[in-house]
Amino acid sequence: MAICVDLTNLTADVGLDSGPVIGGQGITLSAQTVQDCTGYVLFTAQDYNSIEALSSVTLASIGIDPIQIAYVFSWGMGAVLSMWALGYATGVAVQLIKKI
Repeated sequence: MAICVDLTNLTADVGLDSGPVIGGQGITLSAQTVQDCTGYVLFTAQDYNSIEALSSVTLASIGIDPIQIAYVFSWGMGAVLSMWALGYATGVAVQLIKKI
């Protein structure tokens, strides 16, 4: 069963036994329903494992194949190396002009 929770700042008068603590904040139950939750939703392990949408998302299911990944990586790396080469050539040209 999923529940809606909020994070609240802990003050000095709140003891450590008041509930779970995450980064100086305490977890408190919210009166909101899961559908209207504006905070965080907690799942049990069984609920999480039964969510079909999370388990069925793969690269193949959204249409990305290894060839597309290699193409995009090559294009991006080529752009980075091209800009580096342009910057290097500009630096060499500036140094030559300063020697004149």
